[in-house]
Amino acid sequence: MIVAPKSAWHELASASDAADLPSPAAHGAAVGGCSALLATCASAAHGGANFGSVLRTTLAAVGGCVGATAAAVVLVPGLITVSEAARPRLARYASVTSLPLAASGLVSLLPKTFPITIAIALLGAVAYRSGSLGAQALLGLSGSERVRVASVTALVSTLPALLAALLCAVR
Repeated sequence: MIVAPKSAWHELASASDAADLPSPAAHGAAVGGCSALLATCASAAHGGANFGSVLRTTLAAVGGCVGATAAAVVLVPGLITVSEAARPRLARYASVTSLPLAASGLVSLLPKTFPITIAIALLGAVAYRSGSLGAQALLGLSGSERVRVASVTALVSTLPALLAALLCAVR
């Protein structure tokens, strides 16, 4: 979805009709959990790390990474109105759109607040771009409706990651 989003969204659209996929929340939580585990290991390996700093990084990474997908899967279907045909795919769309932010665990290890904010904003932009393509391929939307769905989904999934990373930066 990040490297080749156009083809990946089309493959997901065809796979979601034919295959047994994990639930949208479980899919995003697995990516977020792995990213949080990576952030925890990197924080623990950092010179001068103590229990408090590792715990803060772990909690921020779990809150930001898993929270990005959880917020998108739970909130986006209630915030967006789409056709009845696209409704069953909306949670999957929100989950996959939030994946760049769910994989952002190492961002919390940046030393200052400003680089963290820039990194999360860039990941939010990647989520928006991917979500814009996904709204067309998976949900069959176009024009302003596609832009609105991608914007709301990217914003909802960016906020938990941004808040968690900012809280972790306050040392």
